[in-house]
Amino acid sequence: MEVILVHHFYFFARVFLAFGSSAPDVCCYRMMMIYTIDEAFPPECARLRCTREPIHAYDAGKDKFISKFLLRAKKINNLFITGNSTVFDIDNVEEVVYMGPGPVITLKHANLGEYSFERLKSITVKDPSIYCDKKNELVHIEGNLNADVRRRLEKVVNQTLAFCNVPTAVLVPVPVLVNFSVESSADSCPEDDEYPAEKSSSTEKLSSSDFALYASTAATGVLLFICTTLTSLSVRFYSKLREKDMYPVSSEALPLKIQSTEETPQTDAIISFNSAEKTSEKAPDVETERKIAGEEASEEDEARFYEEIGNNSA
Repeated sequence: MEVILVHHFYFFARVFLAFGSSAPDVCCYRMMMIYTIDEAFPPECARLRCTREPIHAYDAGKDKFISKFLLRAKKINNLFITGNSTVFDIDNVEEVVYMGPGPVITLKHANLGEYSFERLKSITVKDPSIYCDKKNELVHIEGNLNADVRRRLEKVVNQTLAFCNVPTAVLVPVPVLVNFSVESSADSCPEDDEYPAEKSSSTEKLSSSDFALYASTAATGVLLFICTTLTSLSVRFYSKLREKDMYPVSSEALPLKIQSTEETPQTDAIISFNSAEKTSEKAPDVETERKIAGEEASEEDEARFYEEIGNNSA
C-alpha cells in the first residue's frame, strides 16, 4: 500500500511540473529540439510562454510539444527551422532576444502558418552594429516562405537596424591659409558677421573670465599688502616695548658704575699711602740693625789685625 502511494505521489508531481499553471514572467532555461521522428522537450516548460534557450527543428514531422509551445510563446530566443513537414504557427511571439553570434532567426524551406510573427514587435541583440554591413544577417531566409510572413520579419529587421542608415560625421582636414596682412585678414573673416550671437556669447564668457582673474589678482595683492603692513607694525611695536622695558635697568645701573669707577682710584691711593707709611716706619729699624752689624764687624776685623801683628813680631 505504501509503495502504491509513493508511485501515485511521484506521478502527480511529474504531471504538476509538466502541466502546472504558467506565469508570464517565468521562462524556460533548457534547449528544445525536434527531429524527424523524435523531439527533446523539457517537461517543466510545457505550460510556459517564454524561453531563454534556442529552439531547433530539423526536418520535423509530427510532434507533441514544440509546435504547441511555439503557438503559445510570447518571448523566444534563437530560432532555427529547416525543412519541416508539419506547420508551425508562431502567432503570439512579440519579442525575440538573442545574445549570441549569427542570425537570430534562420528559416530554410520552413513551413509556417500565414499568421506567424503577426505580433512581433522587436528583435534584441547584444551588438546590432555588426549587422549594419550586410555581411551578417539578423534574419536569414532560404527557400519559399509566405510573403506576409517575410514582410513582417523584414519590417522588424529594418526597425532594429534603422540607426545604421543615420549618416555619421566625418572629420575632413581643411587646409588653413595664414595671411599676415591686416586688410586681407579682416576680409577673410566672414564668420564674425555670420555668427554674431556666438561671437557675443564667447566675448561675454571671455570678459567674465578676465574680470574674475583680475578680481582674484587684486584681492591677492590687497591681502599681501595688509599682511606686510601688519608684520611691520608688529615688529616696530615689539621693538618699542623691548626698549621701554630695558631703559630703567640701564639708567639705574649707570650711576652705580660711575660711582664704583670714581671710588676705585681713591681706594688705590689710600692703600699705596698706607703701604708707604708702613715702609717708612720699618726703615729706621733696618738701618739701626745694619749699623750695629757694621760696627761689630769692624771691631772683629781690628782685633784680628792686632792679633796677626803680635804673632808676626813673636
